[in-house]
Amino acid sequence: MQPMVERTTIKDVDYFVNRYLRHPVFSYRFLGVYREQKLCAFLVTRIVKHNQRSVIRVVDIQGDIKSITKITKFLHDILVAENHEYIDIMQFGLPEKDYLK
Repeated sequence: MQPMVERTTIKDVDYFVNRYLRHPVFSYRFLGVYREQKLCAFLVTRIVKHNQRSVIRVVDIQGDIKSITKITKFLHDILVAENHEYIDIMQFGLPEKDYLK
C-alpha cells in the first residue's frame, strides 16, 4: 500500500474566474459572508434542475468556514423565495465539526 500523498490546491482569483464565472455550461452564484464590511468567506452555488424541481448546490466554500454559520437564515430565505427543494453541499476537506454547525 502506498502512503497517502498530501494534495493542496491553490485557489486564487484566476481559479474562480476560470472555473466558475467562465464555465461554458453552468451558471454559478457567489454568496459572500461579511464581518464588519470585510469579506471573510464565500460560497459558490449553482441551481440543479430536474423534472420541474430544483435544488441549490454549494460547490465550493472558501475563507473562514466557521463564518458560514452566520448566513444559514439567508440561505433558507433564498431556498424559500426561489422555491427550491433543499440545499446540498459538495465540498471536500471541510472538517466534519464545522460542517455540522
